[in-house]
Amino acid sequence: MRILVVDDDEECRRVLYLYMAPLGDCDAAADGELGVACVRKAFEENKPYDLICLDIVMPNKNGQQALSEIRAIEKQ
Repeated sequence: MRILVVDDDEECRRVLYLYMAPLGDCDAAADGELGVACVRKAFEENKPYDLICLDIVMPNKNGQQALSEIRAIEKQ
């Protein structure tokens, strides 16, 4: 299973990563912009994420904006 944790709070990101890492291949991103970039790269490599833990309130790109872009990537 491929997992992506997207959270701007370093402590939350670390805790979620530690919980999720035993379940599969886990990556982390510090904001929505980086999260979308990770998802885009995963699709380009034909290895999409099975689970994305996405914070809503983040700088640069909030979780709702990131989710909209992720859904658009999935449709392509």
